[in-house]
Amino acid sequence: MSGTFSVGGLASGLDTQNIIAQLMQLERVPIQRLTLRQAKLNRVDDAWKTVVSKLSAVRNSTNNLRTQLEFEKFSKATSSNSDVIAASVHGTPSLGAVDVTVVALAYAEQRASNENFASADAAMGTRELDITTSSGTYTITPDSADMTLADFVGKINKTVPEVRAQAVQIADGEYELVISAKQTGTANDFSVVATNWTGAWTQTQAAADAQVRMGDPATGVLVTRSSNTITD
Repeated sequence: MSGTFSVGGLASGLDTQNIIAQLMQLERVPIQRLTLRQAKLNRVDDAWKTVVSKLSAVRNSTNNLRTQLEFEKFSKATSSNSDVIAASVHGTPSLGAVDVTVVALAYAEQRASNENFASADAAMGTRELDITTSSGTYTITPDSADMTLADFVGKINKTVPEVRAQAVQIADGEYELVISAKQTGTANDFSVVATNWTGAWTQTQAAADAQVRMGDPATGVLVTRSSNTITD
């Protein structure tokens, strides 16, 4: 007959099972300490992985910041009244606020024939124009007496680089030839001398420069530019 036989404290006078359990527990102490140390080291390792990941993200995000232009993107200009004036960052401006008062806007020179044509297909006959711009004087003549107003407009646009001509319908059956400077400012104005036109050419809009005051609206520095966009 088989079975299990054990001797406890009753026969020996000692609680051997408890002693063995305590001895085994003592043997496990170094293992528990190593387990705790391993867990601590794992937490440190995870923390460093997080640091490395964040540093890598910073490095990747700054890879493009190798030029002054890229750093300038961190600057931002705002206007207290964007309906009047807008602002954007150029160069390396210093921090601070600047009071800017718009004194005048820039406009482009514009002149009109004040002679009505029945349509854009009306013949130009012997009408001629001398258009003087900053680059010189251009004489525009019809290729023939039957040349239309529309073709005459096209010839102006091909010949004179600084202006844009249009046949404008001002009413039913009434067209006028309107010539405008492509750029604003007094430096881009032009003049027109008409030959064989029945109507007197008039200036419908005078060229004007943009003017702004920096600082006091009355005594601040007056800045004048040909364009309404001041970049310098």
